Amino acid sequence: YALLGSSGSGKTTALSCILGLRDLDEGEIKVFGVDPSEVSGQKIGFMPQDLCLYEYLTAVETLKYFGQIYGMDSNTIEESIHFLIKLLNLGDVTNVVSTLSGGQKRRYDDISFGHPIPVLETNK
Repeated sequence: YALLGSSGSGKTTALSCILGLRDLDEGEIKVFGVDPSEVSGQKIGFMPQDLCLYEYLTAVETLKYFGQIYGMDSNTIEESIHFLIKLLNLGDVTNVVSTLSGGQKRRYDDISFGHPIPVLETNK
C-alpha cells in the first residue's frame, strides 16, 4: 500500500496518526485490523523526501546494511540483492554511493527498504 498526495495534503499528519504519534480529534485508526500501537515497526516503512544513503558505502553495502537493520538473514539479503540487480538492471553495485547520479541514488534509496513492507509513505 502507499500513501500518496500533493504537498500539504496531510500525508505526514495521517502517517503520524497511523503510527500513534499524534492524537486523533475523532474516529479511530486500525492497521491490519488492530490498534497501531500493537503493530510491529518492521511492518511499516517510511520513505522521507530526502535520501537516506551513506555516501561512503557502496550500493551493495547499502542494501546489505538496510537488510540487516530489518532483521533479514544473510541468505535472504543476498537473494534479494541478486533479484533486485536483475529486476531493476542496477548495473555495477560496487560503486560508492557518492559517485552515483541523482536518479541512481533515488533508486537505491527506494529499494533500500528491501523487506516486505505493507505500508509505505513517500513525499516524492
